[in-house]
Amino acid sequence: MNDYQRVILDLIRQLNGSKKLKQVTDILQGVKTSQNMVDLFLYRIQPFFGVFENKAFFDLKMTCDNLITDGYIILKSEDRLALSSLGLSTVSNFTLQANYQNVNGWRWHRRLPVFALSLQLATQMTANRYHKIAHYFPIVRDTTIQALCKRWWLGLKKDDEQVLAKNYHDELTSLLDSLTVSPEIVVDRLTGGQTIGLTAEQSANKHHLEKNTYDMQWLEALSQMMFLLERYPKSWPLLSQLLLDRPVAQLTESAQITYQLLLDGTSVADIQQQRRLKKSTIVDHYVQLIGLEIMPLDAFVNKANREYYEANKKMATSLKEARMNMPELSYDTLKLCLVSGR
Repeated sequence: MNDYQRVILDLIRQLNGSKKLKQVTDILQGVKTSQNMVDLFLYRIQPFFGVFENKAFFDLKMTCDNLITDGYIILKSEDRLALSSLGLSTVSNFTLQANYQNVNGWRWHRRLPVFALSLQLATQMTANRYHKIAHYFPIVRDTTIQALCKRWWLGLKKDDEQVLAKNYHDELTSLLDSLTVSPEIVVDRLTGGQTIGLTAEQSANKHHLEKNTYDMQWLEALSQMMFLLERYPKSWPLLSQLLLDRPVAQLTESAQITYQLLLDGTSVADIQQQRRLKKSTIVDHYVQLIGLEIMPLDAFVNKANREYYEANKKMATSLKEARMNMPELSYDTLKLCLVSGR
């Protein structure tokens, strides 16, 4: 049993037998349906959202199937997943929040993979500048990341590139020394000068870790780095500029278009017609905007409905149950109120 499997079991435990396999994997992969967004707040499972966004569905499904076969997970009515007594005992001393305090899929969703690649490429760029290596193959081939790092480098104020490169190295050393996990988890993967970084598999073998457990420690290290850079940007001014702005970067591409229309002054009533999308799709965009705290609830729900919700809300474990408690509100309005955290 590795920590990757324990995270899956921990999520199923918190969902309390209410979700099917595809819904569990969608949450772990960060699929932004309105139902998933509402569930994050109903079950308080934000840290799990998108925590395995780089894992393929097939891999997650196979892991869950094996956990079912081995007796850790049982199928309830309508194939909803729950933990067996064996599964419960396995995670009796484990929770994602306690064992990996900085891993938070909701907070870092879509940003962490970009930061990881940007860190690797920026480290190679600055190290090669310091050693005056002009021609090399970039360690990251993704052209979007290359463009981000190029803009980052060109935007830095520099009189002496070697001094700037040394400052970057000093910042990186300081940041790595601040981590509560082994900094080698990160250092192993970095390329620069004559040093070629290891692959994840090579680093896992070096540290005698099972690959999925190593992946969790890699996530923890990167998450802690991002947390420190976001909270104390003046302590690491060069590195902090590698972070994507939160939280607009976490919106889906379609939701970003809707958000831009709202910024341009397009009314909520006109957006559906202008975008020629189903109402449910537009509501999903509003759910993202509220859930990510980009826009307030009162931009979409009138005062009377907000007050009715406040006066009648109770603990609910489903949208259907919430509707039974507050029949005067539509499902769409309830979704928006629930994700507002009110």
